[in-house]
Amino acid sequence: MMLSEVVQGTALWKDESFVQAFEVGYERGVNFIDTSPAYTNGQAKKLVGSYLKRSGKLNKLFVSNKISFYNEYMVELGDGILNGLPGGKQASLKKKAPELIAERGILSPGLHFTYWKGQENKIEKTYIRYLVTQ
Repeated sequence: MMLSEVVQGTALWKDESFVQAFEVGYERGVNFIDTSPAYTNGQAKKLVGSYLKRSGKLNKLFVSNKISFYNEYMVELGDGILNGLPGGKQASLKKKAPELIAERGILSPGLHFTYWKGQENKIEKTYIRYLVTQ
């Protein structure tokens, strides 16, 4: 799979109309989406995630994601909530996270590129925080 020369930014994505606009680009060869937790207070990432799930194009697109202060805030908040839960509930969530990762094929070869040491270890922690918010 080759990366397109044009990248679809998501800094302004706040509703489904932006996803519809991306579809036009995709039809013309754009296969790279750039997003961040900071874009529209996390709404852009939600739209990208919903689009990937609904469209079935996860294995046809490159998605770039950045770390931001919003992410740091969510990490602190999620970890604080997790640490305040009873031990049994914490253990249950920590067991469920790898199951979700496997079920969704998140660690399938070619879906992630590691830029710094230990980056791959953040996936399970991210899923635990996801479950905490549920």
